[in-house]
Amino acid sequence: GQSAGGGSSCHSSSFPPPPALCPRAMAWIIASNRDIVDGVTRGLDGFGSCTEFQVPHKLKFGSFDSLVKNVDELTKVDSYVESVLRRLERQVSEMAAEKKKDVDLGVMIPGVGDTFRTLTVQQYLNGFRWEDKMYSRSASVSENAHRLLAAVQGLDEDIKGRTQELADLKNKLTLISKKDGGTLAQKDLIDVLTPDVVGKGDFVDTDHFKTLIVILPRGGDKEFLSCYEKLAPFDPRSDLARQAGFPAVPQSMKQFEVADKEGFTIWRVVVLRKAADDFAHAARLRKAVVRDFPYSVEAYEKILQERCEVAALHDKKFGLLMALCTAAFSDAYIQYVHVKAMRTFVECVLRYGISKAGNTQFKALAFHPGTNKKEETIRQHLAKLMSPQFGEQYFAGKKDDTEEGEFHSYVSLNVTTSFA
Repeated sequence: GQSAGGGSSCHSSSFPPPPALCPRAMAWIIASNRDIVDGVTRGLDGFGSCTEFQVPHKLKFGSFDSLVKNVDELTKVDSYVESVLRRLERQVSEMAAEKKKDVDLGVMIPGVGDTFRTLTVQQYLNGFRWEDKMYSRSASVSENAHRLLAAVQGLDEDIKGRTQELADLKNKLTLISKKDGGTLAQKDLIDVLTPDVVGKGDFVDTDHFKTLIVILPRGGDKEFLSCYEKLAPFDPRSDLARQAGFPAVPQSMKQFEVADKEGFTIWRVVVLRKAADDFAHAARLRKAVVRDFPYSVEAYEKILQERCEVAALHDKKFGLLMALCTAAFSDAYIQYVHVKAMRTFVECVLRYGISKAGNTQFKALAFHPGTNKKEETIRQHLAKLMSPQFGEQYFAGKKDDTEEGEFHSYVSLNVTTSFA
């Protein structure tokens, strides 16, 4: 396979500060013949700021036919990686808003010892250096593209899996959490009939008797209290009729002191176990809500403990996922700029070729357009600087099928620097 050799005469300081002009949400990697680019930076004052974009000049590409294939392949990888970055940014923003926190996404690089320092994406782009440990220059562009795609897909799948785990945990927490809204007829009774509301002996549970909960609408208690003892009379021929005439135990209705915004009241009634369903049916015909609730202090304490444990686990996994998303964004952005470097190399070799000695003949800049001029004005100015032999008029209005949608007389790639 072929490789291109040569180096750059310009060495910018490592990770320079962000551009002085207020950057747009998009930077441009621009590249052309080295002798042209060397004279361009002086003509960009007032239009934006730039630093040299350090594209490796010894990447293997096989043949020029393979370079043509690389263009399409890398464009697709580029688009996918950016979609992952946007998804990660959106997820971190939503999670930060949920916790009312401010999170600044950036690129984490090794610092002193085992420490890391965080750069803005603009700083990382400006001071970009090819990571040989990640992407060997002895491998072809296509091989490195596949390796990069697999790495980002792994990040993406891991985050998606952990996000689903958190969603499942949140659903469980919602299911078991105390519901503050609704009326007594709708609430979970374990949060209504608590140990501080229920007295000793309020619930009767024996072989022959059981306790039912009766919820009455506003103003319905007087009528129900006057008739509950005679609801669902037994068939005189039944065995139950020999024990009692009706299911309810006389004078067993007792109200629990629980407030309700709609004026519902909650009571207990003791009934014969075998006739509980008959009583419930008859009570419902009189507009009562009847619920079978097995009161237990142990069950109440167990649900409280489960809520605490699930809430603590949710908070732990929430914080972990947020940290992982932040780290994944950093990793993905590093891959993103490496894609841009590979695309710059491929498109420059296709346009400008290599010398007889096998050296590349291009130089690239990371350019941050200023906000004080329209993009069209900046592009026209760049055309004059980068294409003096053709002039801007030749290329004005020409289109092709590149992602940027315009043909330029120099290589130009958009680099997103703000995903908000």
